[in-house]
Amino acid sequence: MSYIKLVGHYVHQLPDHISVGNVGFQITLGNGTVVEFPAPFVPINPRLGIAPLVVPNGETGVAIDFSRWSPIRTGPDVIAKFPLNFSDQSMAVKVGRAFDADPATSWTDPVSSVTTWLRTWGPANGLTF
Repeated sequence: MSYIKLVGHYVHQLPDHISVGNVGFQITLGNGTVVEFPAPFVPINPRLGIAPLVVPNGETGVAIDFSRWSPIRTGPDVIAKFPLNFSDQSMAVKVGRAFDADPATSWTDPVSSVTTWLRTWGPANGLTF
């Protein structure tokens, strides 16, 4: 049996205070309603996690797709979701760690820059396109 525990917030202990927050996002339902809520995610270290893809489901629902995952970065300095997703949790973890550790990248980079980075990093790390 598989088990996945999702959280919707992060907590960071800083020298002078505690930072609590979430990685929020918006999704447009089939009927046009825009819903904003915290991204559910699995923490992988104090600053990184992976989030399953949340997609519209019919006119008024959402579905959590556990077959696609995206790295996320939690605050307090940067809160962001990686703009691409992966069909494997372990690859999402590898990508998130590598992207976060690369001094030439930023979680606020445009999708085109992230895609270029991924196309360079990916082939040497088991990711094919």
